[in-house]
Amino acid sequence: MLTDAAIVAALRAAHPRDYTITEVEAVDGVASMVIEQAGGQKAHLRVRLPSTGAPQWWLHAPS
Repeated sequence: MLTDAAIVAALRAAHPRDYTITEVEAVDGVASMVIEQAGGQKAHLRVRLPSTGAPQWWLHAPS
């Protein structure tokens, strides 16, 4: 399983084509980030990280 730090580092290093990820922070087991599409629409996403014991469905789906 990925660590909280590895997930945050990957989000900060990501350079997707159709959107940007900014303001990546991790506080108390929650990753918080702003995702902006090329057209200017923004969303603030908060997800619990592995250290909280929460399922990580946003990273992968079970087979």
